[in-house]
Amino acid sequence: MLYMLPTSNASFRVIESVSENEEKSFLFRCIVIDDQTTLPISPISILLLLTVILYITCCGVCTSSPSTALTSHILVESSADAAKLKEEIKNNARTFGKMAKLHSKCPSGKAENGSLGWINEGDMVPPFDKAVFDPRNGLNEVIGPLRTQFGWHLIWIHERVIQK
Repeated sequence: MLYMLPTSNASFRVIESVSENEEKSFLFRCIVIDDQTTLPISPISILLLLTVILYITCCGVCTSSPSTALTSHILVESSADAAKLKEEIKNNARTFGKMAKLHSKCPSGKAENGSLGWINEGDMVPPFDKAVFDPRNGLNEVIGPLRTQFGWHLIWIHERVIQK
């Protein structure tokens, strides 16, 4: 018995491996890819393959990527300095960039208006990471002051994509 499975790239033939005269207690077939290559298949292997495809599709195993955020920050010595800068910035992106250039002790602050670029969840120290990827913290506003082992941060999240 011969079946054709139509595809756009190649045509596969599915053939039964038992002859018409043999007992067919368990259906076993082969997919013939070309004249020299055959892949044996059985109902169990098809069920297993479909289960894996369903798992990957539903759980996003292949498509999941880390949460990311386009972030800037200002790093200063004390919480008082951070609070004073936050008051001056008043959730204004341009002012944030200017203050980062003038006051941040982080090299990114001096060169790029405080920009860290796109960061992935897990790239930064835990308190910084938690603040950036907490959905309760809004976009385009000053977050902080926040203390890490490096000093006191003010954070600005320009864009954020949170994966679940």
